[in-house]
Amino acid sequence: MIVLVENDDLARAVTTSILVNRGMAVLSFSKAADALKAMLVSPPDVLITDLMMEPMTGEKLLEEMASHPSLNNTVVIVTTALPYPLPTLPRANLILQKPFPSEDLVQAIFKVSL
Repeated sequence: MIVLVENDDLARAVTTSILVNRGMAVLSFSKAADALKAMLVSPPDVLITDLMMEPMTGEKLLEEMASHPSLNNTVVIVTTALPYPLPTLPRANLILQKPFPSEDLVQAIFKVSL
């Protein structure tokens, strides 16, 4: 299962649709805190999170995840519109800079989760 956290409604809807159409199970959230609650109940295989969100940022979400051993095996893909150089996020398996082609995200999921 994939958890997607994206505060932009259109981006979240489009990304969810792309992944579901590729046969992936996706739970999507607009708020990081809501995603964290869900992940603690049922840890996902992959987390895709935006970095710049309010009130809990993607970076804070990753910090919170670190304190929950049940999420240690969750693969993390961070998406961000921040310019290069991209931030260093030790918990992130991969960082994708927005905008990116949808196929890049699909390939990233396969790359880091296999």
